Amino acid sequence: MKKILIIALAALFAGLQLSAQITLPEPLAGHPLTKEYITQNLVYPESDLDQGNSGKVVIGFHLDEKGNATQHTVKSTFSEAASPIAMHLVKTILWKPALDIGIPMEYDYEYEVDFNAKSYKRYWKRHERLTAPLTLEADTSYTIYEYKQ
Repeated sequence: MKKILIIALAALFAGLQLSAQITLPEPLAGHPLTKEYITQNLVYPESDLDQGNSGKVVIGFHLDEKGNATQHTVKSTFSEAASPIAMHLVKTILWKPALDIGIPMEYDYEYEVDFNAKSYKRYWKRHERLTAPLTLEADTSYTIYEYKQ
């Protein structure tokens, strides 16, 4: 009787171990590089930046077995102006799918985009954004010129 009980408990614990081996989806480039990408490409809404508004926008989406993200929705936001910016950034991220015991699976996931006015101002004070000069006139001759010309 004790042997049967021990075998049953061992089987139960083995089943719990296997079910707990779901690996969550993650960005293909990894979390640190994705965070840096978002920092470099985030365009803070001017109204929120002027007022010093900070917060998070949570974007939910569905990942298939290949890591393709679809059905993006805004789950929560601190500002309506920040939602489309966060949505655009999350849609550009490539994903590794969730794994269940090493097998790719579909998964509903959420990703947070942080908007911090102080950090944003500090970052762009240290880094300069490159902008193209807008004073150049359009040329219809299809001639390619160097910038010096």
